[in-house]
This record gives sequence, C-alpha cells and structure tokens, in this order.
Amino acid sequence: MNVRLWAVNALTGAVVSELPAMSGSFTSRFGGGTCDLTVPLGNLKRRDSSEVDWPAVARVIDVLSTGRRTVVLTAGTNVLGEWLLMERPEVIGEGLLAVQGMEWDGYPALRSLHASYEYKTATEQLAIAKTLLLDAFQGWQEAFQITVPTSSSGVKRTGKWRTREGYYSDALDEISQPEDGFDWRVGHTGSWSGGSLTKVNRTVRFGSPEIKQSSSIVVRHDGPGTRSGNCLSFEQTIDSRNYLHSVYAWGAGDGAKQLFYEKADDTLATQGHVKITKNLSYPNIIRQAALAALASAELKAGQNLRNPAKAVLVADKLPALPKLGDLITAQIAPTWTIPAGYNGTMRVGEVRLPVTAGMLDTVEVGAI
Repeated sequence: MNVRLWAVNALTGAVVSELPAMSGSFTSRFGGGTCDLTVPLGNLKRRDSSEVDWPAVARVIDVLSTGRRTVVLTAGTNVLGEWLLMERPEVIGEGLLAVQGMEWDGYPALRSLHASYEYKTATEQLAIAKTLLLDAFQGWQEAFQITVPTSSSGVKRTGKWRTREGYYSDALDEISQPEDGFDWRVGHTGSWSGGSLTKVNRTVRFGSPEIKQSSSIVVRHDGPGTRSGNCLSFEQTIDSRNYLHSVYAWGAGDGAKQLFYEKADDTLATQGHVKITKNLSYPNIIRQAALAALASAELKAGQNLRNPAKAVLVADKLPALPKLGDLITAQIAPTWTIPAGYNGTMRVGEVRLPVTAGMLDTVEVGAI
C-alpha cells in the first residue's frame, strides 16, 4: 500500500511541503502515540554531484523543525494520523536525519494549568473537558487550529483545579478515568487540491465511556503451517500481575486530614487466586468522590488478567486500515498455546504503521 507524508504547520494545519518517500514507524494509541522517521540526506548533491548541497540539507532540516512542524501520513485521501515533531539529534557522519514526534493527544501533559477552574455545581463532564481542551490547545496561542464539539454523556461532575498546580492532563484524567468517564482523541480530515493535501483539519472526538465503532476487519489465522488468512502473528499474554484484590488510595492532605479510600474485590480470590494489593497515590485529588471513582476504576481494571493482544496483519488483505476504537473480530485456529483457538471481538487500542520507502506492507494492532 502506498502512503504519503507531509510536513505541516503545527499551529494552523497548513501543509508546508510533501516529503519524499522515507521510512519510519508511526504509532497511534489512546493517550497519544509516537513516531520515529529517518530522512536520507546523503543524496542531496550539487548538480555536478561532487559536493554536498548544504543549502538543500538546511532546507530539509527547516521543513522538519521540531516544535513548529508536524508530519501527516495519508493513504489516498484518508488521513492516517498527525505527529508533532519534538526531537532531532544532531550527529556527524551519518548522512541521515532522524526525527521523533508525538500525537496531539499527549499535548495537554505539556501545558500547566494557566487558569483556575471550579465547578461547585455538578456539570456535564464533556462540557468541562471541552473547556480544558480548548485552553490546553489554544491558551496563549489562539492561532492553533482545532475544533472541540459540544457533546453530552449524561454524567455530571464537580471539580476544582488551581492555576499552575498541575497540568491540563491531570484535570482531564481526573474526570475521564472513572468507570463512567470518557475517551477523547484528536481526529483528522484533509483538505485536498489537485491530488495534494493542502491542510489538515483537527477535531476532538469524545466517546463515553469509551470510543468504539463497528468494523468489518476480521483477524484470521488458520493454524500452524498455513499460509491463508491475513494474520502473520498473534500474541496475547495472561499476566496475573495485573490482578488486584484490593486498592488503597491516598489523595491530597497530610496526616489525619489526608484523603483515603480502600476497596476490594473477592471474585478471583474465591477461585483460589493469591491476593495482590496496590497502593495508589493521587496527591492532586482534593475531593473524596473523585478519589473513590479513580480507585474503583483501577480495581475494576485489575480483574482482567489479559494484556492486549498483539497482531501483525497484511495491509493489502484488509478491507480498511484499523482505527482506534474499532471492534474487530479475531478468528484464531487452534495452535500450540491456544489449543481451543480463539473467536471473539476485540477493541483496538493501538495501531502501529511501519513504513519503508513510502510503502506500508503490514499493520500492527493492539486490542483487548
């Protein structure tokens, strides 16, 4: 599958340049994925090919400036993702430019709270999230292009966060991570002209309690030694270290005034599983209800012993490329460590796109 890569203005979303076919790894996940790409520079020669064209090298480096540019990956007119360039090592003698980046979903963790927020009256949680996200992305940089829609989950919360005492990600985590919380993602569409991307448009998508959508993708492996199916490898680990019998959570405060909450679940213990406990620390949580909600969500997650499944799929054998939140079907024939096989539905939580010279041959997914 052919893919194209574009350098984009980080604030406005306007395309700066299409990049030559290069290689890299582009990962999307809830909470924010990363990218690593390598650009060859050794082929940038003067017309007589005797010397390096240093001005051309400088132009490439400028196009891929960290903090000012993003890279956008597309297949056809489908925008596969966008990553803000963050790190560029300066080394000698390699003739390669290595750049690393991050998805916008991780950006609120880089912005400290530049205002105070207090909701004494219970308020729709997605309305609170909209305010926090707009301030995280557009606070003191109004030129940043993003749309955060007005949405409703039916869940209301109170909250209080003070200026500079934490990050926007802290406030968002506090209201999104409870069992009745929500997912959010920065989604993308493209504006095109004459077959070229001219602008990437960013829109936040909410899902309560999670982002999910139906998908026609079937992960199929027909057993050892077979060549049919679209799945080159499949792995899922059962890890009893995930188990939590009880949680003990501490919030803000000191001594006798420090918030504390504890909760246990005996389900697996009554089946003979040895008990595992966990201490949790939320020093910025100042409300007992919020502390209880976060600890309860942690305990619930600790009843699932399975780590996300990892599958490598052949891109050209898929009806569409997988997206975060896709509910995909897995059909795995009996194999050595899965003697009964596996047939069920999984929700995609991570997608990795390994690109080589502008070609995408396989897709790696993480799902549970």
